[in-house]
Amino acid sequence: MKTLITHPARILRMLSVVLAVLALGTASATDIYVSSTGSVTAPYDAWSNAFTSVQAAFDYAVANGISEIHLAGQTCAAAADGTKVYSLASAANLLIRGGYKADPTDPVLPGPRDPVLWPTALARSGTVAGRVLTLSGLTNVMFEGVTIRGGSYNPGGGIHVSASGGGVTFDNCIVSNNYANDGQGGAFYITTSVVTLTNSLVTANKGGRGGDGTQARGGAAYLAASGVLNVYRSTIANNTALSSRQQPSYGGAVDLEATTAELNVWESVITNNAATTEWAGGTGRGGAIYNNGGKVRLRNVLLARNATALTGTDASSAIMSLGTAPYVLLDNCTVADNDAGKGGSVALRRSTGVFAVTNSIMVNHVTDLFNFNLAHVGYSNIGDGQNAGFLGCHSVDPQFVDTLFYHLKSTAGHYAGGAFSGGTWTTAAVSSPLIDRG
Repeated sequence: MKTLITHPARILRMLSVVLAVLALGTASATDIYVSSTGSVTAPYDAWSNAFTSVQAAFDYAVANGISEIHLAGQTCAAAADGTKVYSLASAANLLIRGGYKADPTDPVLPGPRDPVLWPTALARSGTVAGRVLTLSGLTNVMFEGVTIRGGSYNPGGGIHVSASGGGVTFDNCIVSNNYANDGQGGAFYITTSVVTLTNSLVTANKGGRGGDGTQARGGAAYLAASGVLNVYRSTIANNTALSSRQQPSYGGAVDLEATTAELNVWESVITNNAATTEWAGGTGRGGAIYNNGGKVRLRNVLLARNATALTGTDASSAIMSLGTAPYVLLDNCTVADNDAGKGGSVALRRSTGVFAVTNSIMVNHVTDLFNFNLAHVGYSNIGDGQNAGFLGCHSVDPQFVDTLFYHLKSTAGHYAGGAFSGGTWTTAAVSSPLIDRG
C-alpha cells in the first residue's frame, strides 16, 4: 500500500515552481500598474501613470517581457465580446498581483497591500456572454490575491485554460459565481494544462442547463485531455452541476473526462457541492468528484456534505470512479455526511479500475464503499463495517469535535474552529478511539 501514496515527480516539480513564483513581488523596473485613476502614460510604472485597462496591461506585459502586474484594489469589470472578457496568451514568468491600496501619492511602490481591505476583482459587466479569463500558452504565470467572478460561457464559465503545461497558479484567490451555461466547468475548464490552486476558495459556481435536455459536468471544474488540477490548502464549496430536466449531472465539484486528466488535492476541504437535476427523477453522479478514467489523489482532505439527486442508478454521494483504467487514492481523508439523511447514500463508488483507501474515515452513509476490492482498503474506519478486523480497519464512533471540520477529539489537544488554519488548539474530555490506532 505504501507505494500507492508516493506523489508523482511532476507534481513536486510543479510545487517548486509555485514556491519560486511566490518569491516574486517587490517593485522593479519590469513592473507595470493598473488603476482606474491612472493616466495611461508610458512606462506605466506607478499608480499615477497606470493602465486603466487590464487587457491593455496583459497585452503590454506579453510584448515587453514584464515580470509583474500590480492591480489596484478595485473591481475591474469589462463587457465580454461574446466569448471572453480578458485573455492572456503566450506569457511566461509573470505575476499578476491584486489587493493594493493604490495611492498615487505614495513614494514607496507598490505601496500597502491587503486583499481583504482592498479587494481586486476581475469580472464581466453587461449581459453579453463571456468567460472572465481565457488563458493559453502560459508558463509559470501566477494570479495572486484576485477574485474572478461573474463569467458566463461554455466551456469554462469563469476561466478557460489550454496549452499551458508550464503552469498557471492561483494563490489566495476567489473564483465565484461563474456559470457554464451548457454544463462544462462552472469555474474552470482545463485542457493540456497544469493549474494549481493554493490558499484559495472556489465557490458558488455552476455547470448548468443552457438548452433543454443538456447535461451538467463539473460545477467547479471540468478536466479534459491532459488537464491537471492541483489543489493545496484550499476550499471547493457550494458548487453545483445542475442538468436540464431529467438529464444526468456529473461532479458537483470536479468532473474528470479523460484518461490523461488528473486531480491532486492536499490539505483541503471539498464540501456542500451537488450533482443534481432540474426535474425530479434525474440522476446525479459524484456529489463531489466524478472520475471517468482519470487519476485522483487526495491526501488530508475533508469530503463532507456533498449531495446528489440520488435517483436512478449509480448513487455516488461523494466520489464515483469508472471508465478505462481509472485510479483513485484517498490517504488520511475524512468522508462524512454526504447525502446526509437520505436513503441509499453511497460515499465512494467504484465501477472499474483501482480505488484505494488508506488511513481514512468514512462515516454516516448507508453504504460507505460500493464495489470495492477490499484488498485496497487498509487502516481505515468504515462506518458500515466493511473490512472491519482486516488490514487494520475498524468500525467505531470517530468522536468528532463537530460536524463542520470533523477533527478528532483529544484530551491531549485537538484543532477547532478551522480546517487547516484560522482555528485554535483546545482539549476535550475524551479522546477519539482512532487516534494512534491502526
